[in-house]
Amino acid sequence: MTTITDVATAQRCLGTPTLSVVDNRGLVVRTVQYNRAATEGPLDELITEQTYSPRGHLSSCIDPGLLTEQRLDPLVPPNFRYQTSLSGQALKVRSQDAGDQVALHDVEGAVVWQQDSRDQQLSRTFDTLHRLTSISERSKGVSRVSERLVYADDKASTDANQRGQLLQSYSPAGLTVTPSCSITGQLLTSQQQFLRDDILRSDWLGAESDCWEALTPDTYLTRWAYDALGQQVQLTDAKNNQQRQRFNIAGQLAASELQLDGQTPQAVLRRIDYSASGQVLHEEAGNGVVSDYVYEPQTQRLSTLTTTRPAQSGRVSLLQSLAYQYDPIGNLLAITDAAKTTRHTRNQRVVPGNQYTYDALYQLCQASGRENANAGQQTQALPPAIVPLWQEAGELTNYTRTYTYDRANNLTAIQHVGLHPYTQQMVVASTSNRAVQQTLGLTPQDVDGFFDACGNLQQLTVGQPLNWDSRNQLLRTTQVLRSGSDDDCEVYWYDGAGQRATKLGTTLTSGTTRTQRVRYLPGLELRITEQTQSGSGSTSVTEALQVIQFAAAGRQALRVLHWEQGQPESIDNDQYRYSLDDQLGSSLLEVDQQADILTWEEYFPFGGTAVWSARNESETQYKFVRYSGKERDVSGLYYYGFRYYAPWLSRWLNPDPAGTIDGLNLFGMVGNNPITQKDVAGLGIFSSMFGSFFRGRQTNGDNQLVLEETQASPANFNIQTTSQQVSREPNLSPEEIDQPLQRLSVTPDEHLAKKQAFANSCGAASLLCGEGAWYRKDSRPYRFNVRDLRLRYVGVG
Repeated sequence: MTTITDVATAQRCLGTPTLSVVDNRGLVVRTVQYNRAATEGPLDELITEQTYSPRGHLSSCIDPGLLTEQRLDPLVPPNFRYQTSLSGQALKVRSQDAGDQVALHDVEGAVVWQQDSRDQQLSRTFDTLHRLTSISERSKGVSRVSERLVYADDKASTDANQRGQLLQSYSPAGLTVTPSCSITGQLLTSQQQFLRDDILRSDWLGAESDCWEALTPDTYLTRWAYDALGQQVQLTDAKNNQQRQRFNIAGQLAASELQLDGQTPQAVLRRIDYSASGQVLHEEAGNGVVSDYVYEPQTQRLSTLTTTRPAQSGRVSLLQSLAYQYDPIGNLLAITDAAKTTRHTRNQRVVPGNQYTYDALYQLCQASGRENANAGQQTQALPPAIVPLWQEAGELTNYTRTYTYDRANNLTAIQHVGLHPYTQQMVVASTSNRAVQQTLGLTPQDVDGFFDACGNLQQLTVGQPLNWDSRNQLLRTTQVLRSGSDDDCEVYWYDGAGQRATKLGTTLTSGTTRTQRVRYLPGLELRITEQTQSGSGSTSVTEALQVIQFAAAGRQALRVLHWEQGQPESIDNDQYRYSLDDQLGSSLLEVDQQADILTWEEYFPFGGTAVWSARNESETQYKFVRYSGKERDVSGLYYYGFRYYAPWLSRWLNPDPAGTIDGLNLFGMVGNNPITQKDVAGLGIFSSMFGSFFRGRQTNGDNQLVLEETQASPANFNIQTTSQQVSREPNLSPEEIDQPLQRLSVTPDEHLAKKQAFANSCGAASLLCGEGAWYRKDSRPYRFNVRDLRLRYVGVG
């Protein structure tokens, strides 16, 4: 049975309700939670309090940790304090984690000026149609125009469906031009130029010729094609590789193929079958790997996942045979893999599987599994890989990890019991949720010195500083700090949507400077490695690699490696790397076009690598995507889209840009439930943030965060973004949202008004897709099909 009643979990949850206290206006002023971490442990009462203005606007909120401190010292401030306008807009937000944020709004409600605790100012200008035209930044007394947007408003633009559309976007990463759009406003072509490597911060103030001098000469053109329903059926990337997909009559992905430039098409997804409720039952990839899904009838949770490959002499066909067990609420209790064998080594019985235990608040409190015997304590670095594959005897051992949290949900200790036992402790600040790893007897009063005024961590470890830009985005990480010569470092550039567009890494070895530049384009990464000899100054390209990212591959995400120069001897060119993922999207197995295994990786909770093995040493260098389907940088950080995550600390580097969408702790990872919950882009727990009503994903290529409607559920929730707060409106029933017009006892205008009010409640989105067309919320009215609500909300930062 997939869902089981675990007696120990039931005992921990016994007598642990959540209570809400409301005032005479119906506003929640106190929330009381009860938690028990151990079966026979004491019951902990956790109180969160909110205060409101006479007009009913939120004035302050404090978590159980700071509330305990405040009762001992009344001068301890709450987590958040708000100063609002008469209409409820937040004019000043004071956060103990993220510092102060002051904002001014125009009559349309858009933020036109803001300043943070680092005295960094952002100002926005709009045209007469209230379209954003520029963003200016002021930092350390220096002003610059970091973004400039130009719209196609002349009649000559109508032939390319451009009129009224964004034509040119000068962003902190470069220039994006939109030569043509479809009649529904979808991109048909897009061309990009990047900022030069020697310009860290864009300034688009001045003549047009000055703008072009700041850009690299190379232009990258991407093209899209759509069907009559607006679904993407083809993507041609900047290197002329074509990705195609087709859909069934229900609009679900049915098959896909990839055609590399100058080559014949290759099937990527041959077949995919769905149940009546839309769940995937069967998938067949282009390399013959087949995945079969079985769901528990009562809950529709995934029960088993079996993955096989074509039979071949000398290898096992079964790749995965995963079985999942859940508690009644849906938390994963156990995952076992019958495709791998149980081993006996070092007086241990090493079983291929993981077990998990939770406290009454569903925070992970214990986990067990297996790890590389030579792993040692988890750090920024990966453990040494087991090469070649499947030499398991004596190389894997058991581990058990126990997690401890404070009253504000900060992870304070990890006790690791295994071949190399250790305990890692975190020191949390006394008046915030900022925390650092314990070294040299740090006290809570020392913690704030490791962060700037906006809550950005200033160093990974001693000698590895972090630099942040004026938007509190990570600008640079330093791996080796040198005096008198260049550092080993990585520098990052971001586009107008806040997504990384360029990564530039530099290392110095034996008088040779090695530079690796990564350009991120729709469906494509360009990775260029250069070497410069000191003294001579001569630079040569040692590797030019295209990484084609194929999103429409079903469960098995596909990345194809095509070398233009510098191909390794042990890897074939145009290597197909299919990734078999777990429930979080983490890459467990990579297999090639012949379904041979390239790499094998398993993970600790919160993202560290527990098991790491590869076919050869060269294969270990070309696995770029790992935990939760995210790219791992040379610093050991995972890039999620809007934030960077440090798996060895089990925390984010800086506060959540989305504010309190995940609670008052702005540094916590997925509510301390990293087995069941998933963060898509560094903004929130999208697997459960809206219950079953939404699921979150980050689209491949266009770097946009998408929330998609999946099931009927009351549209009654809270959202807070950096620009506005939406509170409990409207309160619609599932029938009002999900049913066609003819089944409602309302007029078309009333139905449309309800849907528009529903869209307004998702204020975190600045772009809206309705009837297959994209609209910018601050520039044009919404348009819906009143007979079928099919909306996508896209947050662009």
